[in-house]
Amino acid sequence: MRPNLFDFATSELSQDAVICWLLSWSDARNEREHPDLHRLGLSLVGALYRACGCAVPPSGTVKIHRQLDDVDIVAVIGDQDVLAIEDKIHSSEHSDQLARYRDALKRRYPGSKIASVYLKTGEQGQFDPASFEGWHMFRRRDLLQVLKGAGEVKSDVVRDFRDYLEQLDSAVSAFQTLPPESWTGAAWQGFFEVVKAEFSDANWDYVPNPTGGFMGLWWNWTTIPGGQLYLQLEENKLVAKVEAATEERDDRAALRDRWSKRVVSSTSSVRFERPARFGNGATMSVAVSAGPYLKTRGDGLLDLKGTLDVLRTAAREVSRIAREGTIST
Repeated sequence: MRPNLFDFATSELSQDAVICWLLSWSDARNEREHPDLHRLGLSLVGALYRACGCAVPPSGTVKIHRQLDDVDIVAVIGDQDVLAIEDKIHSSEHSDQLARYRDALKRRYPGSKIASVYLKTGEQGQFDPASFEGWHMFRRRDLLQVLKGAGEVKSDVVRDFRDYLEQLDSAVSAFQTLPPESWTGAAWQGFFEVVKAEFSDANWDYVPNPTGGFMGLWWNWTTIPGGQLYLQLEENKLVAKVEAATEERDDRAALRDRWSKRVVSSTSSVRFERPARFGNGATMSVAVSAGPYLKTRGDGLLDLKGTLDVLRTAAREVSRIAREGTIST
């Protein structure tokens, strides 16, 4: 198999470098040097500006800055246009960094038109609208559309980058083509994205723990006396959990035991049983599905419709248990 540069250049800094390199080719002075790369650079600039709902600036000089005011990439196009890119692969934004970055650029470039893009080529469970005020999403599929739309560009870097992004796409969509026991973390992310689209309050992320961690998804939060009852997928496990509002260990244990009995005694078609062991933390497992929630077809691949039906039934049942248990408490 032909070696791919991005099998080795896997960091966000490497991706920053490629994006900077592509943007620099949009400079009008580079048109004669490599017309195909120049057109690709212009296509990328145009796609990024359209993602922001902004008018695409005319071709002109392009000055690239890296880590300017902590922003990953800043491209100054012509005299008045500033393109800011926060570039992520697997990490995500934190605290109020995006608001701070945008404010710093406004101070640095007063009177300029600033287009701010959050470029994400990996997966992310939730994009908080509040933290993205003034920033606009540009996902892997958007970047791939630019790279594929350019046709055959005579550049090993472009070809390797496109192939690398397509490999990421294939890994995420592998839940459709591989049996669940063969899923990687990326395939679980792809599956969880589909589940998330079914439940408005769902979110997913990697959950680290001493035994190696897992990809988890949680949803169906329902208020109960003393906390909340909700559902969680721990890859191939469906778990009912409580989040305790108290820090008192005895109160937490009583809350856990009470709701465990209620969920386990349910007569729903989705059966739950007591977990192998109980914890006593802020969040605690109270019941685990007695059978696999993942439904498969005769060929061993995922039966998506059947699986979503199980999850919908479990959500309805746990919500009912929470309502009835709250009334009787």
